[in-house]
Amino acid sequence: MEHILTRLHHARNKQIVDNSIGQIQKASAEAVDVLREILHDREAPAASRISATKIILELSLKGLEITDIIQRLDSIEQAMLTQ
Repeated sequence: MEHILTRLHHARNKQIVDNSIGQIQKASAEAVDVLREILHDREAPAASRISATKIILELSLKGLEITDIIQRLDSIEQAMLTQ
């Protein structure tokens, strides 16, 4: 019985985490929309537009770095599997 309760608790926690991740992803998309609005708003203060530009560029670079790391890990895993 305790094993079943542990599995149910784990499944519930996973559902909560998955739901939270979904909400964060949605909020992230909304945040990008806001940054793009500021970036393109010619009446926004220059400091705001520069800040939006900086954030977009920094996050883009981080995304590229993460993609590169994932590709490298995939290559290492494939090499290890073929040995």
